[in-house]
This record gives sequence, C-alpha cells and structure tokens, in this order.
Amino acid sequence: MIAGLRSTLSAASVDENTINLIPKDPRTIVDRIDLDPRTISYLQCPACYALYEYTGVPPVEPYQKTCTYRPTPTSPSCNVPLWTERRIGAKTLVVPRRKYVHQSLKEWMGRMLSRPCVEEIIDEAPHRTPTGRIEDIWDSSVFNNFRDTEDGLPFFDKRGTEGRYAFSLGADSFHPLGNLEAKQSISSTAIYMVLLNLPEGERYKYKNMYLAGVIPGPSKPSMEQINHVLALLVKELLEFWKGVYFTSTARYNLGRMVKCVVIPLVCDMLAARQMAGLGSVTSKFFCTSCRLPIQDIENLSKHTWPERLLHEQVVWAREWRDCKSERERERLFKLHGVRWSALLELPYWNPILYSVVDQMHAAYLGLYQTHCRRLWGIDLSVEGGDASVLSVSKSPSRPRDAVLKHWLNTIRSNPRNLLEQLSAKSTAKQILWHLCFDNGLRYAGSKDTLAKEIVQWASTHYLNITPFLY
Repeated sequence: MIAGLRSTLSAASVDENTINLIPKDPRTIVDRIDLDPRTISYLQCPACYALYEYTGVPPVEPYQKTCTYRPTPTSPSCNVPLWTERRIGAKTLVVPRRKYVHQSLKEWMGRMLSRPCVEEIIDEAPHRTPTGRIEDIWDSSVFNNFRDTEDGLPFFDKRGTEGRYAFSLGADSFHPLGNLEAKQSISSTAIYMVLLNLPEGERYKYKNMYLAGVIPGPSKPSMEQINHVLALLVKELLEFWKGVYFTSTARYNLGRMVKCVVIPLVCDMLAARQMAGLGSVTSKFFCTSCRLPIQDIENLSKHTWPERLLHEQVVWAREWRDCKSERERERLFKLHGVRWSALLELPYWNPILYSVVDQMHAAYLGLYQTHCRRLWGIDLSVEGGDASVLSVSKSPSRPRDAVLKHWLNTIRSNPRNLLEQLSAKSTAKQILWHLCFDNGLRYAGSKDTLAKEIVQWASTHYLNITPFLY
C-alpha cells in the first residue's frame, strides 16, 4: 500500500522531499492518525472464563499461575493454568494461554461524537412525529415510557445540550475459520451493541457498531460464565446511566454530558436466555415472557398464561447468586428457572420486556427456511424442488388394538399406581403416543409428559379415578 502510494506520487511528479515524508511502515500512519480502537487486555481462564489483570509484560516470579475463581464459597478453585511456555528463537517466554480484549465504550462513544454531522443525526432520533403506527423501535411503548429515575421525566426528552442515546445488545457465536475446517467444531463469541439513534440504514454498518469484545474459542462460555465478560460492559453502562462528560465533540467545542442506556437484548434464543439468566428453550419455564410450563406448551389460551413478574425474577436471581453451594444453585434453578445475570446490575433493565429474538434467526433462518424447505420442498435433496417428494414426519408404529384396549381398561380401573405403570420401562412410548392421539390429547413431548397427560385426562373424564401425578 505504501509502495503504491509512493509510486503514484512519483508518477505525478510530486517533489521528492514530500514523498520521503510518507512513512515506510503503515503502522506509523495508523499510530499517528490514532486509528486503532482503545482496548484493555485481560488474562482469561480457558476453563471458567474468569478474567484477571494483564499488563502485557511477561510475568516475573512469583506470579499467579492458576485460576483461583470459585463460583460459590464452598466450590473448589478452578485451578486451571493461566500461562504456558512458548519458544521464540533462543528464548523461552511465559505467555497467556488465553486473552480477552475489551474495547472501551467511553472511548468508542468519544470517537463517534467526534465524527462530523453524526451528532445532528443521532440527536433527532427520539423526537419523531407520532403517526399512530409502529414504524421503528422509537415508536414502541417501551421507549416512549422509559423514564429517567433522576427527574422522573421521559429519558429521551431534550435537556439542553445533553445527549440521550439508546443501544441494543447482541451476542452471537461464529466459526473463526469460516467453516473451512472439515469436522471442526470451533466457536468464538462476539458481544456487540448497536446505536439505535442512527437511521435504520446506518445502524448495522460495521463502522457504526460497537464491538465490546470477542471471547476466543475453541468453545463458548456456558450458562453464567458469560457474566465475567458482561460485567466489564455493565460497569461502563452504569457510568453512562449517571452521565459521562465529554470535554469536546464535533458539535460542542466546550463539551457536553452524555447518557446512554441499553434496552433490547437482540440475540438468538440460546444467547438471549443465557444473557438474561433464564433456562433454555427446553427447560421447564421455556418462555421469556411468561411462566407457562413446557408440558402446557400447546396451550394457546393467552389469558391463562401465568405472567412473569420482574420483582420476583430479580429476587430469585439474587438468591441464586448468593447461594453457598452449587447444589443449592441447582435446586433453586429447577424451582424458578432463573440464574443471575450481570445485566441485572443495571437498575433500569427488564429481562422480561427487553429480551427479544432477532429477525435473522426467527424468520430467515427459522420460519422462512422451514416453510420453503419442508413445506414447498425447495431443497437440494428434492429433485426439481417442486415438493413432489415432500417428506412428512411419520407417526410412531401403531400397537395392536388389543394392546390399546388393555391400557384403556387399565386407565378406567383406577389403579393407584397408574402413573408408575404408564412410565415403566416395559411400556413402549408409542402406546402412550397413540392413546393421546386417539383421545385428542397432547401427544408431543417425552414419555413422562405423555404419561402425566393421560393421568390428568383420566382424572377429569372418569369420576372414579383419582389423579396421581407425582
């Protein structure tokens, strides 16, 4: 690049002294123009993802060689080595086994506000003319009702020269090698935010997005382990909630106060539940908005869905965080389906209202793909793609009528161990499946789920049967 620039200037008969002013090493230009983002490096445990201070200088004895993190007071220390030796030439150096690089949100925001014309654009976003329709996220009730706890007024109302900005938070895993390695399962996890004050066409351009950091692979953090990294971002967001003063911006030479919040959590289903401290999509409480048990997943009567309450969820999350043992944590999670999330440190953040599924995963990679491939047959496995050989999921093989009749008589006879008989290993799942299917009952789920469905059905249709669900 530098050689090409020098040749171009020479061909244009530019003075030799001017050409010699151009650095030979491109890193000199990058350094002088200050193009690199401001980051902080941390030593990261390869096992539990705990973070430690890292100066960038090889350690000198004595130094911390292993991870000392303990999830609970009674848990054993992680004790995984943090350093490894690497041979470079004739020297043997001690280097980190894994590092995590965090980009400062304050530095990123300062650079954004230093760009010409940016402030004029992002300061106008919250002040839209009401049309009665939700055409953008700024028209939603959540944004319109969001309040500043300091004065009780709408957060995004103008207050002199103050900047009031909203972000969405996202996290997604990707293959760092671009899926080029055969039979390799490697995942790195990016954590990023999108400035929603920007116009829709500018929000998702790389130059306008804030990348907090990338958790290196080959695996990704499980469950609450992502809190180690989230805590760094939350610490800065708490500062922006109170207000960060920038001494100079492109529009305000004498500086201005800036307040920022993160509202929607926009991820796929797995990441959204992990970041919000909730169970997976197959757990007992599978929904982020209500507490409908998964065995009632086919219940479409919305008025019967038990509502999630924010104050309850925060209390349960804190109880889980403050547990003295991992066994106690497991017990509480099975009971409530809630873990602690670093995002709950933000006094305004609501995991129930703010957790959403992004359009790419829900629509393009989910509903649209399933509709095109499975319903229309537009797939490489279907010759012609005209759905002429559309594969339909097969029901389990049907037992003999005598077997089904025997089980119906057993249900009517009111045995006290009905649930145990239905759940026994000797009872094939297809028997329960067809009993449910023939009688209009829910026939999706595990064998235990089908058995409980049958007992519940029997207790409401046969007066002489007493339900034994547990």
